[in-house]
Amino acid sequence: MESLQAYGGNMKQPDTENVSLGEFSQQILLGVTGTNGAGKGVFVAYLKEQYRASHYSVRNYLVQSLKEQGLPTDRPAMRALANSVRSNQHGAYIIEALCKHAQQDPGIVIIESIRNPMEIDFLKRWNAKSKLVAIDAPQELRYQRAIERSSSTDAIDFETFQAQEDSEWINDDPKAQQVGVCMQRADITLMNARDLRAFQQAIDAWLSSTYQLSPIRP
Repeated sequence: MESLQAYGGNMKQPDTENVSLGEFSQQILLGVTGTNGAGKGVFVAYLKEQYRASHYSVRNYLVQSLKEQGLPTDRPAMRALANSVRSNQHGAYIIEALCKHAQQDPGIVIIESIRNPMEIDFLKRWNAKSKLVAIDAPQELRYQRAIERSSSTDAIDFETFQAQEDSEWINDDPKAQQVGVCMQRADITLMNARDLRAFQQAIDAWLSSTYQLSPIRP
């Protein structure tokens, strides 16, 4: 993946003027938002396996940039970098970069994860047929899942987990993370509060009713 500087130089405004809706006639663009530990990664993995989806990750984008700068890759560092990019460039700068990389991909394309309303606005301008999917689950269950996956961003106690979530939920700075607002604006909220198969069935039901799609293996 390219560094942050590779995506658009000093451009300050999203570039959607030269994009024709017809370019996306074979593409289903899904932005994914959701609470930490809810199952965004599980959603992505299932769509990649069963629907041959393409996936573009903001998290991976940020982690690589932090590593290139020799900085920590924990959640506060990723949040600070994402907020800095939105302030110094424009509110949907990273999402625009990922959408440009995905522009020629057919089928389902997943942009994960959306954490600011400006990013939603950009997706809708970029592809008017795009939809925002929110993934959610009860907080204590999400914390347990986060601990079990044992990534560098999840090695925290429950109080820290709650505090980090609060800081990302709503913010007076319009370019900062506002997951709560994004969740409210989602076209669909999929709950992942039961077992894996129940979540997969909910995904299948939504894709079938919305796009008349079926998994490779029913």
